[in-house]
Amino acid sequence: MRLELENLDRMVRGYAYFLSWRTGLRGTEPDFTDDMRNAKAYAYQGDAESFDAGKKFNPGEWDNPTKWVAIRTKYFAVAVIPKDKEGQAVRFRGEEVDIGEKAAWKKYGFDLEMPFEANRERVEDNFTIYFGPLDYDIVKAYGVGLENMMSFGWAIFRPFGKMILWSFNALYKIIPNYGWVIVIFSILIKLLLFPLTRKSYQSMKEMQRLQPLMQEINEKYKDDPQKKQQEIMNLYRAHGVNPLGGCIPMLLQWPLLIALFNVFRTTIQLRGAPFILWIHDLSRPDTIAHLPFSLPLYGDTVNVLPLFMGVTMFVQQKMTMKDPKQKAMVYFMPLFFTLLFNRFPSGLNLYYALFNLFSIIQEKVVPYHPPTEEELKERAKKATKAKPRRLKHDYRGRYYKQK
Repeated sequence: MRLELENLDRMVRGYAYFLSWRTGLRGTEPDFTDDMRNAKAYAYQGDAESFDAGKKFNPGEWDNPTKWVAIRTKYFAVAVIPKDKEGQAVRFRGEEVDIGEKAAWKKYGFDLEMPFEANRERVEDNFTIYFGPLDYDIVKAYGVGLENMMSFGWAIFRPFGKMILWSFNALYKIIPNYGWVIVIFSILIKLLLFPLTRKSYQSMKEMQRLQPLMQEINEKYKDDPQKKQQEIMNLYRAHGVNPLGGCIPMLLQWPLLIALFNVFRTTIQLRGAPFILWIHDLSRPDTIAHLPFSLPLYGDTVNVLPLFMGVTMFVQQKMTMKDPKQKAMVYFMPLFFTLLFNRFPSGLNLYYALFNLFSIIQEKVVPYHPPTEEELKERAKKATKAKPRRLKHDYRGRYYKQK
C-alpha cells in the first residue's frame, strides 16, 4: 500500500500523522469465545509486545520505534508493516462488544504514529498489509518478526513449540493426514521421553518397595515428627533411594508437554482437517451428541476422545499409584481432566489419549526388575560414603527378607 500526503505544512502539526485501524478483527470460529480468548494486539518495538486488555479495556501507549503493528484472533491476523521507515509510536484501544449468546467480541484498534521531515509539502510512505492465516512459515517469510505472534507460550516454551511445529509439518509431507501425523508424532514423543519415563517408573517402584518399612516408621514415631523424618531419611540412604527420583524426570518433561498443549490448541494446520469416522475437524471437539443441559466446566456436548483420554489416564494412574494416601487422586485427576478437556480440540485430546495408551503399553511390555541384593549393598555403600552417618537401625537386612 502506498500512502501519499500533500499540503502537510498547512494541515499537520508535530511532523507526524496517524495511520489508524478502528474496525477490529472479527472472529471466524464456531466457538467464538475460544476464538476471542486468543485475540490480542501486538507491536514490534525490538521485540513483540502484546496488548491484551482483558475485561477492563484501558488505552495503551508505547512511544518507541515500531517495526509493525498487528491484531490477531485464534487463527488469523492483520498486520501493518511500514517499509521505508519505522513508526515512532503506537496507541492501542479496545472494547468488548456484546454480540449475544453470552459471547463478546474483543474489538481492538490501533493508531500507528508515522514521522516525516519538517517543512515537507508532500510525503509518500509505503506499507505492507498482511491479512491472512497465522501460519508460521508464511508470516516468518516476511522477515520482520511476525512469527512472534504465534501462541507458543512463555519464552521457556517457545523453542520447544517451534521444534514441535517443524516436526509436525515435516511428518505431514510424508503422511498427508494430520490425524495419522498425530498418531505417529505421539509414538515418536513417547520414544523420545522413554529414558525419563523409565527412570521415573523405576524410582516409583523403588519407593513402593519401601512402603512397608515407611509405614512401620510412621507408626513407631507418630508422636515425634522430627524423629520420624530423620528415620525415613536414614531408610532412603540405606537403600540408595532418592525420594525425588520419580518427580525430577517428570518435571523435565513438562516444558515439552506444555509446548505441545500450546501448539495443538492454536495451530491452523488442524483447522478443518479430518481424521477418521466421526472426527471431521481436528481443531474442534469430536461431538457425537448434545445434552439438553449444560454442566459446569464440561459443557453440553458429548465428545468421545476426552472420555477415552480420561479412561486411559485412570488406568495408567491405577497401575502406578499404589500409595493409599493417593487413592483419591487416582479417581479425581482423570475425572477433572475429562471435564476440563471436553471442549478442547479433538487433535489435542487424540494426542494425550494416545500418549496415555502408549504409557500403559510401556509399563506392561517393559517390566520392572527389582535390584538384586548385591546392587542394594552397593547403593547403600555409596550412600554411606557420600554421607557418613551412623544408622540407628539396619533397615537393609530386613528389606532383603521382604523380597
